[in-house]
Amino acid sequence: MLIEQKKTMSIGRGALLAFAIMGVCSQAEAGAIASSNTTLSNFAIGFSSPNSISFNGFSGGNASITAPPGPFGGAVSSAQVSGNGASTGTNTWVGTFFVNTPTSVSFSFSADSNLVASLTPGGVVSAANLFMTISINDLLANTSAFSWAPNGLVGGIVGGVETSDAFDLNYGITQFGSLGTTSFQSGNGLFAANSSLLNPGFYLMNISMSNSAFVSSGGLPVASVPEPSVLWLVGVGFLGFLIARRRCWY
Repeated sequence: MLIEQKKTMSIGRGALLAFAIMGVCSQAEAGAIASSNTTLSNFAIGFSSPNSISFNGFSGGNASITAPPGPFGGAVSSAQVSGNGASTGTNTWVGTFFVNTPTSVSFSFSADSNLVASLTPGGVVSAANLFMTISINDLLANTSAFSWAPNGLVGGIVGGVETSDAFDLNYGITQFGSLGTTSFQSGNGLFAANSSLLNPGFYLMNISMSNSAFVSSGGLPVASVPEPSVLWLVGVGFLGFLIARRRCWY
């Protein structure tokens, strides 16, 4: 009889330990996802005195802009990453030009951006960003003649006038400290600006567009509350342990 009681007690304790381990080990895997995408279309550059311009330029990344003046199509920049790591997509266009008689430069284009930052259990942080700037520098005077970083508000431009600024093209989102998804979807928007008159001289134009994404996972488990089924199994194991103890008393 004593042997049977010891066997019953050992089974109860074993069940309790096994079910408790099941509860501890039933954590979800870590995860974080981020993506950032921007598409430009109908990109155009014009000059108020086009006959005064001698232009040379080149592009990098996936840009489809070619030597102005005229329409230049568009460009795409994207970055996606999951788990742990970072990603960057960049497009640049650089051109030099001579001005013989004072001229202003006009820019117009459409843009569509999509940012997503998501955390699942175990994810630490997820972030997505986009950036875009257009600048003109006077190379002989070594000064900035025009600087534009669209931010969704008309104004805030150096060396010119902004006429359309649909949304912020220098923007970021972050998901941190809680599970869920943060997103930004702009829809297609119009951007337009004109520089002030550029005096005769030698100039450098730089159009820079980039998207970045960053994620980190592997933190402490976020979901620490056991599921109802796990609680029931642990309860059964504990009940078996009590029964075994009761038999030992007799």
